Amino acid sequence: MISSQDPASIAKLLRDRGQTAIVTVDEFNDPFIETSVDNVDYNIIFYGCTEHEACTSLSLRAQRMSSGRASFEAMNNWNTEQRWTKLYTADVNSAILEMDFLFHDEAMSRSAFAAYLDIWDRSVAEFVRFIDDGDYEFVD
Repeated sequence: MISSQDPASIAKLLRDRGQTAIVTVDEFNDPFIETSVDNVDYNIIFYGCTEHEACTSLSLRAQRMSSGRASFEAMNNWNTEQRWTKLYTADVNSAILEMDFLFHDEAMSRSAFAAYLDIWDRSVAEFVRFIDDGDYEFVD
């Protein structure tokens, strides 16, 4: 089973999928996993933690630099068309892709979580094309 209360279970699943998974802590001492898919780095950030454990949710987050800033229309189109992920700008030359998971005190099967990771992996590939190929209008 996979749980936001057990970062090691998530790291093991990632490693079983052939990915690196470095379990560490963030600036709040909550669990944090550094990983990548298809040479795109991303992080798994844990939220709703009690005493830096027993976290209730997590977020997968990838950031990509671009040569400009996507228009709000392009970002809104992404967020309208993509069911599982959201896209937004962080800085003038940066975009962030996120996917959230709510666990509360529950766990999900490895196969169910792996299915979500498959969706994430496809979204990351689309995200890279979106940013690198400039499939949006640049704004100044």
